[in-house]
Amino acid sequence: MPSTGRLKNKGRDGSHHERMAKKLQTLPGQFGQITAQLREVLSMEPSQVVMDSVVLRFELAYDVLWKTLQAQAPWQGTLVQFPREALK
Repeated sequence: MPSTGRLKNKGRDGSHHERMAKKLQTLPGQFGQITAQLREVLSMEPSQVVMDSVVLRFELAYDVLWKTLQAQAPWQGTLVQFPREALK
């Protein structure tokens, strides 16, 4: 059965919300660090190693961004399981 995208509160204990709140405290800082490193690498002279680093840092930034949106979604009453859903 397809998900409606709405989060149902079925007796969730506080620990789930505490984990999500903790993620919301740490993920933005990680995103800031990764994007700073990405900007630094983008300013370097192009080479294969630099380009590989750019791709890696972009992938890390994308991953942290969508996980941040995923952690924030329950407070908006939605359930996000995949990156595409988070970025809509």
